[in-house]
Amino acid sequence: MNQNFVQIDGLDLIYQGEKIYLQGVTLGNWLILEDHMSGIPYVEHKARERFSAVLGSEIGEAFFDTYQETYITEKDIAYIKELGANLLRVPFNYRLFEDGMNPGVYREEGFAHLDKVITWAKKYDLFVLLDLHAAPGCQAIDWNVDCAGPEALFWKEKDYQERTIKLWQHIAARYKDETTVLGYELLGEPVATAPMEFDQRPVQEFYREIIPAVRSVDPNHIFLLVANLWGKATESLSDDLFEDPQTMAAPHHYPYESVPYSEVTTYPCEAVDREKLAVVIEERADQKRIQRPVLFGEFGIDHATATEPIYQIVEDQVSIFKERGFHWCIWAYKDLAPFGFVNPADDTPWKKFVAREDIHAEHEKLNQLCRVNFDAGAPVQSVFFDSVREIFPQLDFEYTQHRVREARRNMELLLLDAFIMKMKDLGAEEIQAMAESFSFDQCVINPRGEQMMKRMLGA
Repeated sequence: MNQNFVQIDGLDLIYQGEKIYLQGVTLGNWLILEDHMSGIPYVEHKARERFSAVLGSEIGEAFFDTYQETYITEKDIAYIKELGANLLRVPFNYRLFEDGMNPGVYREEGFAHLDKVITWAKKYDLFVLLDLHAAPGCQAIDWNVDCAGPEALFWKEKDYQERTIKLWQHIAARYKDETTVLGYELLGEPVATAPMEFDQRPVQEFYREIIPAVRSVDPNHIFLLVANLWGKATESLSDDLFEDPQTMAAPHHYPYESVPYSEVTTYPCEAVDREKLAVVIEERADQKRIQRPVLFGEFGIDHATATEPIYQIVEDQVSIFKERGFHWCIWAYKDLAPFGFVNPADDTPWKKFVAREDIHAEHEKLNQLCRVNFDAGAPVQSVFFDSVREIFPQLDFEYTQHRVREARRNMELLLLDAFIMKMKDLGAEEIQAMAESFSFDQCVINPRGEQMMKRMLGA
């Protein structure tokens, strides 16, 4: 055990001979954009393509460069430290480093962002967890992994998995001596499916390949394994995956998965209380079987719609983590409004643009046309969904939901084009100012969210 690094010792994490407890925030929407967090429709790589096609490559590329340069700076890291955190989870898109037309040739400018955040983290005594949130070929069909759909080709074409292993080997070779780095989340929220059902075997087989391959480059850093089904199916993490002594599970748990927040008007209540939360959390951790520390890498709250009972649920969730000794990292720190407690001010150029009535109306009309509601027992669907069900009533309801969701995804490209066309008449300086709207100095702090974070972090 190398005590210069964070290391696993039984159920504990040890650093420089001392037991440590990790709690922190995720820097989501920075090195991989998500539509609901950024305000840009569709998925990141398509947005980048369309920005350059409509606005010109110089303006389009400058927008995203400025966005990432200003989204997270040292001021953000200093504030996070002030709150009481000691961990930064950093999700990133593989496209930050690698061009699909030139695989295996890695961009130095992509690593500049990681180098900066690691330098700041070192200055403020924070650890950094590197999270491959979007892998080549896409490990799920969701927007959050930059998938334009409709298949997660990562699980169907071996080349994508081999490219992912080589990328991690390259990252590990760069940071293998960096003690500020906690470890590597090798694959964010995988969703491997066989026809009509989730299949655990591909996830297990991939982890069996990547763990020894990256370990051959980096003998010290911890590997964090996210289970199949968005980190929920802990049973997919088979016992043999923990033969490496510096490997641990990183489950995800959003309470609204089982209890729609719209149904919670008081807390505790019949639908959810502390005991019910604890049961799911312990099942998700599965620590009796997996005798390792646990890091809950994602959970969170929609600050835009959250009521007081919802805040109480999340704080109770963290109190359970602390009682069980489970480390945690909340989703997320900053975004346009939903999950982050730091948001661009209403008078910033970007916030004013995305709040325009015509943009809002287009989103709402698309929802009315082809919305799909996956909430348990939710009857509300869309005109298009109801029409498809009328034509194919014999087909499985959930299967039809997913097909309609893919139709909506395709139509979001129209939404993206319409969105960018509204920027076409703006000047280059105005578009640059929009890209800077997420900078710390132009953001406001949600007071209720900040209070929650300070209590949970013990500041």
